[in-house]
Amino acid sequence: EQLMFRVFAVLFFVISLCAKERIVVLSPAINEIVYELGGGQDIVANTTYSTYPPNNKPKVGGFFNVGIEKVLSFNPTLVIMQKNNLKLKQKLKQFGI
Repeated sequence: EQLMFRVFAVLFFVISLCAKERIVVLSPAINEIVYELGGGQDIVANTTYSTYPPNNKPKVGGFFNVGIEKVLSFNPTLVIMQKNNLKLKQKLKQFGI
């Protein structure tokens, strides 16, 4: 857990040095980490199961039924997801994300 937290801390440090991000988060746990690291204002959408913190962020689907069209409609610069959805990962790569 500490290693994962460090990885995300470094990730957000690097992100904060860059231009404004438009982040779509596809995991409730990662969503919470992004908020705790201060990146919540950059999240433009997340999943149905992302309930922390309580917010009105648009939803792009559930854990395994993410709508690629919905994700793309937010013009994300970064999509953060767990590695278990390889098909979605490949589709996002085709769109340069």
